[in-house]
Amino acid sequence: MGTAYDSLGLCVTPHFDSDFRHIGLMHSDDEGKTWIFDRWVLTAEEVCFTRAYDPGAGLARGQEIGKIGLGSGDFSLYVEPDGEYMYLVYNILRVDMENFSWEGCDVCIARTRKRKDGIMGDFVKFYNGNFCEAGNLGKETPIVSLAWHARISYLRKYELFLMTSCPMRPGKDISGTIENVMEIRTSEDMLVWSAPVRLTRNGKEFGNHYVALCSDDKISPPNVVPDDGFSVLTNHNGTDVLRYKSKFIKK
Repeated sequence: MGTAYDSLGLCVTPHFDSDFRHIGLMHSDDEGKTWIFDRWVLTAEEVCFTRAYDPGAGLARGQEIGKIGLGSGDFSLYVEPDGEYMYLVYNILRVDMENFSWEGCDVCIARTRKRKDGIMGDFVKFYNGNFCEAGNLGKETPIVSLAWHARISYLRKYELFLMTSCPMRPGKDISGTIENVMEIRTSEDMLVWSAPVRLTRNGKEFGNHYVALCSDDKISPPNVVPDDGFSVLTNHNGTDVLRYKSKFIKK
């Protein structure tokens, strides 16, 4: 409706993907036919506009022109199968609006308690060693750097968490900034992660713009893998989702 803007100002298509991101909550009372927006549940500490363009923020001041954050977004959801929390795993993108380049892509995490009364609680961000900052406008500490669209699965047999993502490399060529290669990391607590491992298939690097690991059985939640068998799902923007049936094999 003519109100869309990016880091530089009003636009139809964002300049070098420098549009701003938030995570919102919606619900449906008719099995997904219509949706009602409830509220924003995750927004970055920095305001999501710059001194180059004010969308009508009143006394609020935009980020200084230069290296900026694009907000909290590009997320996935992990729901503990046996625990009391659900987690949002999200990206904080950083760009240089003067050089038209992507400078960073950090993975952060926030959580909220599960409830049984039909109410959704507030999310709390992980910051400086604890879940302690507000989901909206609070600070965050990255758990992984230079990783695009991270997703966490739980490997029940091995009692480990596994993160899938694609590597991000800072630079001006936005089309090549995100490498279409699947990387995996492991963790015992979802906070401290191993070094990434780039995957190959038939002697070539394997992956796509978006990657995910999910369970194959009909009982487990999608992100809980009970045994050695699982599937890898991949796709790009506006393309079909491809499924690769896989399994863990001991060397």
